Amino acid sequence: MRNLFTCLLIFFTLSAFADNQPVTFIPNQGQWDASVRYRIQIPGGQLDLRTDGMDYVFYDTDYFRQLHNRTLPANTPLKLHGVRVYFDGSNPNPTLKSDLSDGISRNYFLGNDARRWASNVSGFGEVVYKELYPGIDLRLYAHHSTIKYEFIVHSGANPDLIKMRYEGSEKLSVSEHGNLEVRTSMGWFRELNPYNYQEIRGKTTEVKGHFAVREKNVVSFHLPNGYDPKHPLIIDPELIFASFSGSYSDNWGHTATYDAEGNLISGGSTNASGFPVTAGAYQINYGGNGGQTLWDVAILKFNPTGTRLLYATYLGGTQTEIPHSLIVNSKGELLIFGTTSSQNFPTSTQAHKRNFSGGTYVQPLSGMDYNNGSDIFLAKLSADGKSLLASTYYGTTANDGLNLNTLLSIQYYGDAYRGEIITDAQDNVLVATTTPSELPLSRPDRLAATVLKFSPDLSKLIWERPKIMPGFSGAYGIRAAASGNIYVCGAVRDNLPTPEDGWLAKLDADGNVQKTKRIGTSNADVAMLLDLDKDENVYVLGLSNGGKYPVTSGVYSNRNSGQFIHAFDPTLDRTLFSTVIGSGRGTPDIAPTAFLINECGNIYLAGWGGEVNASIGTSLALASSTKGLPVTTDAFQKTTDGSNFYLALLENGAKSLLYATFFGNTNSSSDVRGDHVDGGTSRFDKRGYVYQAVCSCQPSSFPATPGAWSTVNRAGNCNNAVFKFDIDNLDVKFDMFLNGKKQDTIDVCTPAKLQFVNTSTGGKSYEWNFGNLGKSTNPVQGEFTFTKPGVYVITLVGRNPLSCKREALYQRTIRVSEPAFQVSKDTTMCLGGTVQLRASGGSNYQWTAHGSLNSTTIANPVATPTETTTYTVQASDSKGCTGQKSVTVTIQPLPVQVTVSEPVICKGQTVRIQATGGSSYQWTGSAISDSSKAAITVQPTQSTAYTVIVKDNKGCRGQATATVTIDESFRPDFAVEKVFDCVKPTQVRIKLSNAGGDQYDWYLGNGDSLATQQPSPYVYPKPGTYQVTGIAKRGSCTLSASQPITIESPLEVPNVVTPNGDGKNDQFVIGTNGLKLDVFNRWGKAVYQHVSYQNDWTPSVAPGTYYYLITFPDGKQCKSWVQVIN
Repeated sequence: MRNLFTCLLIFFTLSAFADNQPVTFIPNQGQWDASVRYRIQIPGGQLDLRTDGMDYVFYDTDYFRQLHNRTLPANTPLKLHGVRVYFDGSNPNPTLKSDLSDGISRNYFLGNDARRWASNVSGFGEVVYKELYPGIDLRLYAHHSTIKYEFIVHSGANPDLIKMRYEGSEKLSVSEHGNLEVRTSMGWFRELNPYNYQEIRGKTTEVKGHFAVREKNVVSFHLPNGYDPKHPLIIDPELIFASFSGSYSDNWGHTATYDAEGNLISGGSTNASGFPVTAGAYQINYGGNGGQTLWDVAILKFNPTGTRLLYATYLGGTQTEIPHSLIVNSKGELLIFGTTSSQNFPTSTQAHKRNFSGGTYVQPLSGMDYNNGSDIFLAKLSADGKSLLASTYYGTTANDGLNLNTLLSIQYYGDAYRGEIITDAQDNVLVATTTPSELPLSRPDRLAATVLKFSPDLSKLIWERPKIMPGFSGAYGIRAAASGNIYVCGAVRDNLPTPEDGWLAKLDADGNVQKTKRIGTSNADVAMLLDLDKDENVYVLGLSNGGKYPVTSGVYSNRNSGQFIHAFDPTLDRTLFSTVIGSGRGTPDIAPTAFLINECGNIYLAGWGGEVNASIGTSLALASSTKGLPVTTDAFQKTTDGSNFYLALLENGAKSLLYATFFGNTNSSSDVRGDHVDGGTSRFDKRGYVYQAVCSCQPSSFPATPGAWSTVNRAGNCNNAVFKFDIDNLDVKFDMFLNGKKQDTIDVCTPAKLQFVNTSTGGKSYEWNFGNLGKSTNPVQGEFTFTKPGVYVITLVGRNPLSCKREALYQRTIRVSEPAFQVSKDTTMCLGGTVQLRASGGSNYQWTAHGSLNSTTIANPVATPTETTTYTVQASDSKGCTGQKSVTVTIQPLPVQVTVSEPVICKGQTVRIQATGGSSYQWTGSAISDSSKAAITVQPTQSTAYTVIVKDNKGCRGQATATVTIDESFRPDFAVEKVFDCVKPTQVRIKLSNAGGDQYDWYLGNGDSLATQQPSPYVYPKPGTYQVTGIAKRGSCTLSASQPITIESPLEVPNVVTPNGDGKNDQFVIGTNGLKLDVFNRWGKAVYQHVSYQNDWTPSVAPGTYYYLITFPDGKQCKSWVQVIN
């Protein structure tokens, strides 16, 4: 698996770096002119905040595009335009306060005056001028990728005091939309019509207002409708930069390296160190005519994933500095090798050389002018970038460190910055570079390959070895072996017409040359980079023209190709193998940038090719292209526009091509200049990661990864991009999760459902092994539930045929145990007592309450049950193990016995109840003689339960219940039934419903009685209400029941009614109330009806004979007639 570990564009300015990076206010901590309080990068220039105003300076962004393309005419000056804004009438010493720090460490080592260096400079999101005018503050702040400012007019202050005088603008006007437009020779910028408002009682109230230009160049604010001076007023315009390119400054990519943590460190050059501010249009003679140049070294350090900038450091003097090569020593300190044209480059007090020797004007790349010639510089930064630990010059009176041999046929863009810095086992510093071969120098191409060895603190030049190779040569690559031997490679050419050769040299630890060797063909050849394997065999990556470089048997090769790999034994006398790789066009395709032999002898190479090389003008440079280079089927990027990076991995001994891919922009339009490097080394680490610096220019679609610190090129020309690419690293590991939480411990409890998440990198396939639980080839994760205790070894195996390891495994031993929770044993207790329950083995407890525990969350609660109860506790420990246990408390009652002399008695009878089994007694119930005795006498009136609570001498309690039943089974329950018979007397019948007695007597309430169980019908001699009582006897028990009965008089129905109103015989009176009465005429029509007749019908009918029907309650009926006479 190959991973694009990170890829980001570095928009390296003093403030904002990309669309997703906000505008930043950088405080001046001595790194700039004292008049500057804060500096902000703006599109096409910079904005400086001063105590009494602000300075805008804009430059021609197309100038640097032409410089990079070598299309700029010679001696063309750089055009700039400055606009200075004065706060007229303002406080001459306002307080400037900043807020919202971005937390990024910026370091400025500019010039040789250490008092002007600044470290750990953080940017801010806003700056406030306090009391700029009386009662008025000015706040400038970042708003996404733009700058906003607002005047805060506090209560009672006068906004008419605000006056901004613009000096240097070509035109200052207010547009029809109310915007303030400031025109310069570089374009124009606009301040949007301000939004003015007040916050009054929690409500935002807009205040009408606009810009007003007075006296041609003085701007103030007019509020035509006024405002409420009792409340603060906010005047809030916004800056818009229109016809500038939208860019921030150029930042070109040269070199990259890494540290032990996998952080990526990039070295570039930036022209954003600051411009002189002059009001109006002006120019500086940039290009070798004594003017100020703009290139400083820009060092950026990113975290391993490229998502965070750890620091940004600027290094340089007043002229050009370019980094060639970077390396990190054993202490994590960064060593920088480069060239400078500055006479005031920052050097340390103990430096080997603190003075600049210089040379003659030279321009190694378009736009990078060494006005004073060049010296080599070496510098060492602390791991956090905050301290310049050491720095020194090295050089002669001619140009040093620049590979300017124009005699070479094989030259690519940026080759002037070939050379390399490394450290040995003692952190001594070794440099392979190029110096003059003679002094004075008769021709600029009279150069000599040179190796330098410095002490770790750069205070001592331990030795120097110039002119390692006879002829005119340059040293490009260097390595130090564990034995102390040093190997160097490069290119050498003696005289025309003989083409150049590659060369190798072996030096001992003291710099003595042990062996030199030319390598190549009859055509042009150069040895670009080298590396050593664990046996100190020497591998060289070079370029060869003509397609004739020798290829040994048994290796992978692309016939007629222009990149060669040649391996030698440590003596350099014996070839181990050699091969070529490339397009087969017969010419070199790429400029190599990084080369590595890893622990198992696999060979890594990286380089770039394409359009940018055309600026060199040689035929070979014009032929450079990545088209036709071999890629593997699993390439990260299979296609190329011809101007990309190329990464390849060959098997040990170059036996096969394991992996190859393109990387970079795929936009093939004619105006795309292609991905490239502006000279310098990049590196592979031994794990197979490549750390590559890139110069990515507009227009570009360089593939920055999502989440990278910066993903957009906002420069009008080029920005330094970097990428970190994993070719064959195989790192196998996994994380373990329990219940969704990551587990760092390996002790779990049953039942444990564990998820195992693969966090490996570099594997092409994976296999999980869960021991006797089984296997899984799910590359992402595995999941198992452990229900049995034991020791389980979980193994994840990752495989990558490209890796040295080919197979790697990661194991975690998991101990699964049952929770060691315990509870007290089941117990027995007396009713009313207490018992302490005990639990152990946990740190948290939760008991079921049952309402009888003094606490449910402690280990040992006290229980007071009133009945046999089972208590359950849920326990957990510090490892997260949980378990559940139970304990039963049985209530053991006293053996209480209760006896009743007669359980069933007659009502009113007395009975004795006896209890035994305790020493004290307490009875409950009714009609008890003495409730605290063992034996009681009771006389219940109804069936009653008697309960006794018994205690013994130990306090244990028991209870029992005895029931005394009143025998009412033979109660004489009866009903009285009346039998009606019209005019005859009513008969009474007694019906017994419960015939359980032995003898029955019935008392009729009038002195008469009957002595049978079911007496015959009885006729009361006269009407009235009587109480009928039945008495039943069984044995000695007697029960009675009574109920009343009303006897009505017999019917006496008249046959004549005379309703004449004389009060005599006016109503139809039948003698008994409550009977149903219906009266009909002769034709059967009802003339009167009543369901409960009360003897109150006064007929209002025609005289005549009528027929009546009387219905008794038992349904019996009587009928006859009655004559109505008026």
